[in-house]
Amino acid sequence: MPSVLLRLVVIDRAKLAVLFLCVLPVYAAAPDAHEIVSRAVETDHLNDVKARNYLYTEHTVTRELDGSGRAKGEESTTKELLFIYGREVERLVKKDGQPLSDRDAQKENERIEKLTQKWGRESEAERQKRLAHDAEERRKAREFIREIPNAYNFKLVGEETINGRPAWMIDAEPRPDFHPGAPRADVLSKFRGRVWIDQKDYQLVRIESESIETVSFGFVIARLQKGARFTLELTQVNDEVWLPKSFTLRFDARLGLLKSFRREMEQNNSEFRRFQSDSRLVEVKQTEPH
Repeated sequence: MPSVLLRLVVIDRAKLAVLFLCVLPVYAAAPDAHEIVSRAVETDHLNDVKARNYLYTEHTVTRELDGSGRAKGEESTTKELLFIYGREVERLVKKDGQPLSDRDAQKENERIEKLTQKWGRESEAERQKRLAHDAEERRKAREFIREIPNAYNFKLVGEETINGRPAWMIDAEPRPDFHPGAPRADVLSKFRGRVWIDQKDYQLVRIESESIETVSFGFVIARLQKGARFTLELTQVNDEVWLPKSFTLRFDARLGLLKSFRREMEQNNSEFRRFQSDSRLVEVKQTEPH
């Protein structure tokens, strides 16, 4: 009998060993949430470079809310993004769902023309200085974004299909020991949220975030109150780039010590188009997305 038990123990151990070896690769392959987010942050930088080759139309609705959160006023705008001498410019084309009046359209065209003439008269050195300034602003923004992996504790909470593709769902909670290295990155500790990252491209495709503290801007001249929420969704265009599809923001704010207000904003983008343009030309040649 002891020999029989011994054989059973050996067999069970063998089975457990086989089971362990089968299961181990599954656990070894399980993605680490922090690694996913870190990789997505770097992927986003490459995507941002491609995104600067695209223009689109923005439709924005802003609502004033009463104390119970019901809308008591609404206004909307539709803007086209243009590319003029190396810089994106917005042109207002509709207000409250209606095309601009002849007078307002003329004012908008005159504004665009002034910018065109101003930048068209630049010397090459002046233009390079302006574009270098824009590049420096993008670099600062990139430094801010690269603080995200350091600012949060991440937890993989599941998977979901976004844009017909599998994406990881990851929760982000501020780290109490976070010490920002980029200007204004301390604001990250005042938000928590959930992100969705495309499993194939490691591209951030959706963000839901909420402020957990009051956020001050400009030496408390303006304050975004606790509980502000925003959502950002991206969509893939031309199988090469992810562009902002929609953005929503709901918040309470205070200006100075007296004026407070509650707002809700929804922005939807459409008519994504790629352009090819010489830096000295205003004309934009469009290629239709497919």
